[in-house]
Amino acid sequence: MLKPLVFFLFSLSAALFSSKILQAEQLIFGVYANDNPRQIVEQLRPTLNELEKNLSIIAGRDITIKMDVSSSYHDAINQLVSGRVDFSRFGVASYLIAQQKNMNLRLLAIEKKKDQEFFYGIICVNAKSDIQTLGELTGRSFAFGDMSSTIGRYMAQSTLLQAGVYGKNLSHYDYLKRHDKVGMAVADGTYDAGAIKESTFKSLVKNGYALRSIKRMQVPTKPWIASDRLSQENFDLVQNALLAILSGQQSYYLPSNPVEHFKSVTRAITLSKDF
Repeated sequence: MLKPLVFFLFSLSAALFSSKILQAEQLIFGVYANDNPRQIVEQLRPTLNELEKNLSIIAGRDITIKMDVSSSYHDAINQLVSGRVDFSRFGVASYLIAQQKNMNLRLLAIEKKKDQEFFYGIICVNAKSDIQTLGELTGRSFAFGDMSSTIGRYMAQSTLLQAGVYGKNLSHYDYLKRHDKVGMAVADGTYDAGAIKESTFKSLVKNGYALRSIKRMQVPTKPWIASDRLSQENFDLVQNALLAILSGQQSYYLPSNPVEHFKSVTRAITLSKDF
């Protein structure tokens, strides 16, 4: 009677041990939909796949990454701040806002685009518009992105202010949440002008949307941030795996002075209070 019982317990423990080995560890990556959610997944999933590969090699065990795309900046920020995701990729403004809510957030790395530490945003008008300069936006309508958007709000508003255009000078303005929605609303004439990422601008123009740039804005590249739910061991793993990604278009680095990298956006957030 004893032998069958011992064999059963041994078999059960072996099965449980095997299932633990076979079950991959999962990390949750959070991001907001600043463009069409499908395009966000298409843009980031290849990077996450490479990150998974690097993580598994460095850790010596299978690690998978689940992608959680929030419908709004607000939700994505709260997901990171509350520790419902392990790490996120945000624009600089969203990172600074999140950091104010939870000082225990940790910087994993910052992106480089073609070895550059900046990319561009665009203030655009309809291709047939008579508007040529920012000063000519007085009395016109404007479409911003999300209220927490680096380009779609803060950089755009500080750029308008520096050109002497205040919110009160516009006929009206609204926040349309996403870059693609802003671009399409300008192209169809709903708004006279709007602020979007340069990559979204180029994509829309390529797909036949009638847009023209009147101002190009230089923007610091995006940080990847760890929540306080991510263990120190996994923080080190994710950071090293990110820094090991060296593709032709994008790489990652740790700046010696992150505050300096974020300075233009910090200033834009302060200036926008006067908008």
